[in-house]
Amino acid sequence: MTPAVNGRVTLNGQPLSNLEVIYSLTYGDEHKLTARTDEQGYFSFPEKVIESNLPSKLFDETRVFQEIFVEWNNQNYTLWYTVLPGITSEKVVEEKLAKLECDLTHPEKEYHFDRQDGTDFTQGVFSICNFE
Repeated sequence: MTPAVNGRVTLNGQPLSNLEVIYSLTYGDEHKLTARTDEQGYFSFPEKVIESNLPSKLFDETRVFQEIFVEWNNQNYTLWYTVLPGITSEKVVEEKLAKLECDLTHPEKEYHFDRQDGTDFTQGVFSICNFE
């Protein structure tokens, strides 16, 4: 399952309204959801249960590719891109996706968030959003 997403898209701090936001989830098959920003630039997606037609394997290395992006002035902007290690969501991913604050003037950065699964691994994310 992927968590609900809530975010806002701005340009130099000013909200961008009626902008199409695309949420792509790939686990075997690609699933695309779309939303539009409101007058204040806010958008949201509900949580989604991921199902697959892939056969079960004993040593399956399940990965879920998660991407949220917008196109503005013929350019794509990555609001969120990560590869999840399985079909269950990481707590840190849920927390970050609950409040995306994305300004199209910000450069895309790579972030590494501490996972809370008892390992020393981090969750890598590419995004123009501000997480600091």
